[in-house]
Amino acid sequence: MTTATGTELFRGGTVTTRHRPYWWDVIVRLVRHKPLGLIGAIIVLVMTIAAIFAPLLAPYDYTEIVASERLKPPSATYFFGTDNAGRDMFSRILFGARISLRVGLSSVLISTTAATLIGVVSAYFGGWFDTILQRFVDAMQALPGLILVLTIMAVLGSGVNNVILAIAIGASVSGSRVIRGAALSVKAQPYIEAARTLGAGHLRIIVQHLLPNVMAPAITLASIGLGAAILAESSLSFLGLGVPPDVPTWGGMLAGSGRRWMLQAWWLAFFPGFVLSLAVFGFNMLGDALRDLLDPRLRGAR
Repeated sequence: MTTATGTELFRGGTVTTRHRPYWWDVIVRLVRHKPLGLIGAIIVLVMTIAAIFAPLLAPYDYTEIVASERLKPPSATYFFGTDNAGRDMFSRILFGARISLRVGLSSVLISTTAATLIGVVSAYFGGWFDTILQRFVDAMQALPGLILVLTIMAVLGSGVNNVILAIAIGASVSGSRVIRGAALSVKAQPYIEAARTLGAGHLRIIVQHLLPNVMAPAITLASIGLGAAILAESSLSFLGLGVPPDVPTWGGMLAGSGRRWMLQAWWLAFFPGFVLSLAVFGFNMLGDALRDLLDPRLRGAR
């Protein structure tokens, strides 16, 4: 007999239950009920594989300058054409994916961890501690997200690690408000008061009861934030405030040869822009699907 939690089997006159992993159920529901989420997952998977194996997939050295091959259109030799320095665009876009995914994953990991800790601690202790934290969050949210990141970058300077830190700080501010809301609903449950009555300390209640119950919104927050983080990195590179110019990034390609040579060589702006849009679309669709699947309150809301 099949149930929602597993499959019951008769063995030797007894009934044993074989439980399916929770994440396997999420994957099955994603495939069956969230076609856009499945498309997003495929896009994310393909881009991740391409970024990991970029040294093997790239047909040319992305730094190699061949003056005689300047501004070559897309062809069987150069899939995405060449830029104004004769560098292969396909190879540069592959290696640009490594930077974009590194910045996106690292910044989201840092921001989600910080947002979860801040949100849970703020919700649990409440009082003046919660008030001070929330007023600080309000002050930070008064600034548009990109302006906040630009301000942080102006203080820290350029560089991949500084870009990661700036995006993480900006994302953790808004994320902590989401986690705080989820933690407040968990805090109001009777078993939290029962744990206090039985003598459980603050750390034990937070670790054993609050944190596990806010993991679903934290995961969905991270998956949705990946697309925004990649877009933020590209925006910074486009403005010349991101990673160094010698490092290939999608935003840097758009800002450099793409913007200057757009009328003469359309592929210099088209392919980096298309890949960037596709990546943001994939992460957003996957994030929306995971949000609906992991948070029962949102199922059927769309």
